[in-house]
Amino acid sequence: MIRKHLTYANVAASLALFLVLTGGTAFALSGSNTVFSDDITDDQVSSADVRNDGVPGGGLSAADLRAGSVGTAELQQGAVTTSDIAPGAVPRAYAYVNAGATIDPARSKGVKVYPNDSLSAGSYCFDLNFTPKSVSATPEGFESPDVFIVQAHTGSQFNCHNPDDQPVEASANTFKWLGSTFGAVNEPFYIQFYD
Repeated sequence: MIRKHLTYANVAASLALFLVLTGGTAFALSGSNTVFSDDITDDQVSSADVRNDGVPGGGLSAADLRAGSVGTAELQQGAVTTSDIAPGAVPRAYAYVNAGATIDPARSKGVKVYPNDSLSAGSYCFDLNFTPKSVSATPEGFESPDVFIVQAHTGSQFNCHNPDDQPVEASANTFKWLGSTFGAVNEPFYIQFYD
């Protein structure tokens, strides 16, 4: 009697009913105590589902995280210390240099600046308590059509010295487009020194 009522439609309907009632997600995983990414629906694993990183071999590593998925909102206050930051990732010293070759102390750290008197304008000498491996500089924003360039150098360029006539650790030059050529000018800029 059952064979007469066992049709494709009855089997398909019974299977559909079974999948709806069970959620369609129950199946056996291959391997022993192992879950792979294709075994999990996207965005369905939370921190409560992951073992504490203090357990050997447990927790998440950088390779487990999507680029840009962790921001300051996800970090506890004081969770990142100096030892957690890669060397050279954060400037060791920095300054905002005013047009008059002075620094703004509120926006500067670990830097003394001196105008280079051997050149007429736009040349700055930086005295640091270390020798930087690299330096970067950014002009303060200018309205178009002005074009402003900062060249930053490690070491003492263009006869740069401090008031004690000792070579300095870095130097910079500022130039502005003057219509047909670049000319040395004193203009404000930001500078960062990395070790």
